[in-house]
Amino acid sequence: MTWVRRIKKGNKVYLCEYRSVREGKKVRSESVRYLGVESDQEKIVLPKKP
Repeated sequence: MTWVRRIKKGNKVYLCEYRSVREGKKVRSESVRYLGVESDQEKIVLPKKP
């Protein structure tokens, strides 16, 4: 399963796709690809805000 994580650095918000990876008994997240800066011009599906 993959999901999009929003990472805020300074005044910009960056988007990165992550997935769950099991290592032994622990589960950790692993970066799949970088999606770029969040903006209104790009046609990137934004994650739901909690």
